[in-house]
Amino acid sequence: MPRPKKPSAPADSQAALPEQQAKPCPAILEYQPKTESGQWRVERFELLASEFGLPDIYPDIMSGFHDLVKLYRRQWLIVRRLYGVMPIIPAADAQPDDMRVHSRAEICTALGIDAKD
Repeated sequence: MPRPKKPSAPADSQAALPEQQAKPCPAILEYQPKTESGQWRVERFELLASEFGLPDIYPDIMSGFHDLVKLYRRQWLIVRRLYGVMPIIPAADAQPDDMRVHSRAEICTALGIDAKD
């Protein structure tokens, strides 16, 4: 009796795997910073992720990004205002200007930055 033939493996082992679709980038992201209590939110996460090239493991990456950029006071202020990074429950003494998204022109004017920079 003849032996049954084994199915042949595809030439490219990746060909057998289903295609993985890229995870869509959320427009708004909520995350928990590692060094702070309370949840934070990014109102314009899609823009932040595209401009900084953040990978699609969003909450983990954003938590580390938060902790790193927060070390640089001026840059942190710009990131917070441009992308709408803010605590979900703000502190009682939070400034209204820190709780909204600003345009690039507003940030440049407020911080004395030449728009060409």
